[in-house]
Amino acid sequence: MATKAQRAELQYRTTPVYFMLKDLTTGVLNTFAGPSGYELDPKIEEVVQKGGNKIGLEVTNFSFQKGESPEIKITLPAADPMVIEQVTQRQFERGSENSFLPFIQYLEPGQVGRIAPATSAGQYGFGVLADPTGTAGSVYVRGKSLVLTQVPFAGFVGSLAASFTYAIGANSEILFSDDLIGFEVTVGIPFSLTNKLILGEKGLPLYSLFLGLINIRNEVTLIRAASAQKIPGGTVNSGGNAVDLSYRLLGGGGCVSYGMTLSELLTFC
Repeated sequence: MATKAQRAELQYRTTPVYFMLKDLTTGVLNTFAGPSGYELDPKIEEVVQKGGNKIGLEVTNFSFQKGESPEIKITLPAADPMVIEQVTQRQFERGSENSFLPFIQYLEPGQVGRIAPATSAGQYGFGVLADPTGTAGSVYVRGKSLVLTQVPFAGFVGSLAASFTYAIGANSEILFSDDLIGFEVTVGIPFSLTNKLILGEKGLPLYSLFLGLINIRNEVTLIRAASAQKIPGGTVNSGGNAVDLSYRLLGGGGCVSYGMTLSELLTFC
């Protein structure tokens, strides 16, 4: 059975349940999924007044709080686009750009016909015209990459084609000469993207910050800051690992930089 001290500790052990940032420029409220932890550091700056005592030793006469620069760190799950924005300090914007469609595949022995079939609407590579210019191809042979030559797609037959050649049809259909069977080939195709989310040059705004917590008794605690600024830092990774985001809680013209409310009210489903 838990002791009284242990029960008191559990009562005030909290778990984050939501994290929101309100853009102070546009008014848009961004809600981040699944916060798993937080750390609030008041960063209190203290002034200590010292003096000498009767035997000449330096002692502290008094101290007072000169100021504070509070920071909060939020732990979030794998990076989604909103988290990527916070880590990179740049915002996604709708736009167009010229990209490069990569095709890398080991051509199985005995593989015949269309090596890379044409893509469909909604797939990466759809919309590429037959015989595009600016492509690049290579084959990996005995530890070296050798250049492939692109030839016209119309009438291409792998068994009759010249050595080390490939052809590209509409919607990124790719054919290879038969002498490439049994090797790893790479082809890059210029590809235009339109009206896509692209990480732009625009930096992050100031935010209002809201963090909701619950304790073991399902009571809600609220942490809020009228003005918060993202502190550079954090990493984006491919393993789905947690991401830490840190924010400086600004004064915003008020007497304090942040507030915390123990609501004593229960959460609900």
